[in-house]
Amino acid sequence: MGSPVTDRDSYVASVQRDINCLSDNDRNTRKRALDKLNKGMFGKSAPSPEVLQEVFCRNVLPPAARLLSDTVEKNRELTVALLRSAAESLTDVAPLLPLIFPVMVQRLGNVPVLEDSEEIRLQLVDLIGGPILKRCAAPAILTVLPDIVSILVRSFADSFHEIVKKAATTTVSLTESLPPGDFPGQRSRSLPPRSPPPRQQKTQCTFTPPVHRAGSVAGPPWHARLDTSWLGARLGVALAAIEVADLSERVRGRFPTGDIGEVRAEMLLKAITPSLSHRHSAVISLDLWRFVA
Repeated sequence: MGSPVTDRDSYVASVQRDINCLSDNDRNTRKRALDKLNKGMFGKSAPSPEVLQEVFCRNVLPPAARLLSDTVEKNRELTVALLRSAAESLTDVAPLLPLIFPVMVQRLGNVPVLEDSEEIRLQLVDLIGGPILKRCAAPAILTVLPDIVSILVRSFADSFHEIVKKAATTTVSLTESLPPGDFPGQRSRSLPPRSPPPRQQKTQCTFTPPVHRAGSVAGPPWHARLDTSWLGARLGVALAAIEVADLSERVRGRFPTGDIGEVRAEMLLKAITPSLSHRHSAVISLDLWRFVA
């Protein structure tokens, strides 16, 4: 039996041609390479878990992640399938996150949304809410929390109903992955007091309470019971991804003083409340995701 290094080098040599083809100019060559790598690395002839982990993350992942932006829809679809196989099979999913999330947020988390395929948008949100959130520990999720929040906010506004539903269930998975508690480095920054804006610019930030049961709200609105200062501390870094510069201008009159984390938290709640209002599991989960009862 060969040494681990020999086994790794031998396996790399066997798939190197397909890895090189991921960067080929020919669309069909890229397509064949994606299909072969997915079937070969995660099928019946898959290598040992140790070799698979190292070879995929070191050799396959960098060129594969770039193909999430491939000009050919079929190639993007095959790339998502390859990444999902990896997220479901690797012993450690965390190394995937730094390379795939910058591309994913570029495709899904900006305005306009660049990914024009409804099915691929759905598959990407499902990839987050499925193996990524289920198999990654909270510290790893926190490193890409800004991107996840940005993608979810955009997904709640998607014209494809199934994506909105998937965003709601992914929000549930997110709240379950990050239980209440403080995490290092997630404290929000305080802004210096601002001068009061002109009177005509002052508005009140209000929310429409979600309907918990047929036509009525059970108790105080869930968002009213959230400790938004704590939520801002939890998501202070994350919410910076949601067009903070633009949003801060629009909410300046509403929150002339205080903590920017709280402002961002309020804006996130406002963005997701309409879509969550009739999805009870997501509402209940978010209701539980608070600092105090």
